Amino acid sequence: MSCSNLDTDFHIDALVQEIYDLLRSMKEHQMKISTKQVKSVETSVGILEKMMKRQGKIIDEIKKNSSMQQLRYEATLNILAEQQRQIIECLEKQANDSFVNVFQEKQ
Repeated sequence: MSCSNLDTDFHIDALVQEIYDLLRSMKEHQMKISTKQVKSVETSVGILEKMMKRQGKIIDEIKKNSSMQQLRYEATLNILAEQQRQIIECLEKQANDSFVNVFQEKQ
């Protein structure tokens, strides 16, 4: 059984075609995988973007609340300071009205 050059060429051509088809199939499969990976990364990036926007809104809300709390705290301190001033004035007036001032009597 000897193979002629024609038979050998036919077998080589068939093997080359099989290899070519296999490589094409592998390339298509790899492209599908790559496309799915890209879509997966794009989805992940989209999710991260939404998370960052939400976190930004939360941080802005915290800042706003913190500023509002600071203003309330300052207002409360101002009210307390005014009350203390009024109490001191009242005590001074009461002290002046209740006790004989030695210096006022000598004059």
